[in-house]
Amino acid sequence: MTAGILTFQFKADQMKQGMEIWNATMKLLPQNAKGIKGTVLLTQAQTGKCLSIGFWENAADSNAFGASNFCREFMNRMQPLCVAPPTREQFDVSGGDLSAIQAIQGRMAAA
Repeated sequence: MTAGILTFQFKADQMKQGMEIWNATMKLLPQNAKGIKGTVLLTQAQTGKCLSIGFWENAADSNAFGASNFCREFMNRMQPLCVAPPTREQFDVSGGDLSAIQAIQGRMAAA
């Protein structure tokens, strides 16, 4: 399993709008991204920093999403709300409670 992490640093008054865009986009993700297992958004209201974590079946699926028009359009929608361009990194999931990821996947499938 692979985790793709998008980092956003929002302008002071733009976090709420960014979260709305993120939520709307994630509802469309299952039909636009092969291998997605689930997503979470971590926010830090005091600083405007957000981490969007997507869990993927494998690195190839995560890489394909990162290169997709869907991802590029999402990043372009977020860009004007941020103080700097969003960044994307990829990590191997090497441990942890994977049942939490499975629960997220179940909620995504039900949406």
